[in-house]
Amino acid sequence: MIEGVTKGDFPVFPCIRITTCIYTGPTRDFLTRHGCIVDEIGEETMRVTLPYGTIRKETLRYHAVLIYRVVLPDGASFREWHNIKRERSLLMNMAHGEEQA
Repeated sequence: MIEGVTKGDFPVFPCIRITTCIYTGPTRDFLTRHGCIVDEIGEETMRVTLPYGTIRKETLRYHAVLIYRVVLPDGASFREWHNIKRERSLLMNMAHGEEQA
């Protein structure tokens, strides 16, 4: 969980789908290991469906980019940089439980 924050402080989304570039190796393994469903929807694009109970909090907003802190139900987390104009996201800073950055 986010330090000092309870799950009741943020909405819990029943189904979040993130469209992003194709990830392989450790990033894809991280997502599937923590209950995310990964579907390739093109040569350069994949859709990640996050599990029920995921917390997704907007932490920063640039002109056309929203930055979210995403916490999965098992405590693993990552950052999502969502480009509004391109309708695509980049996922980064994958962390397990207490190792969150």
